[in-house]
Amino acid sequence: MGPEMDVLVVDDELETRLTLAEVLRDEGYSVGELADGRNLVATVAAARPALVLLDLTIPGFDVETTIAELRTRGLRAETSIVALTGVWEADRVAAELGLDGLVRKPPDLNVLLGEIARYVRHSEPPRANAPL
Repeated sequence: MGPEMDVLVVDDELETRLTLAEVLRDEGYSVGELADGRNLVATVAAARPALVLLDLTIPGFDVETTIAELRTRGLRAETSIVALTGVWEADRVAAELGLDGLVRKPPDLNVLLGEIARYVRHSEPPRANAPL
């Protein structure tokens, strides 16, 4: 059985979160959204997303502890995490946290979709391509 959700977008910026979710849904992905990291571990445990797009700079969010908890609970093995950030030194932070990738904000959609395609395989073709 595959993941219940393809991509989970975690970003405190409403416009960014909604735009990314809309673009990804238009591409045929099933998408979940979180405005902060408080429920990230519970959401990953319940929905089993293939990929989490994670803003590293959410105020009050302890990224390091959350990533450690995902590892402890065995959830990192099946869920890839790509940092979504505008902070330039984030490359070092993402590497230290053992994240799978990094996409700069504002994201170039072709780069973003290419990165997502590395980690998410559609279990079914998007409806737009389904035979009549």
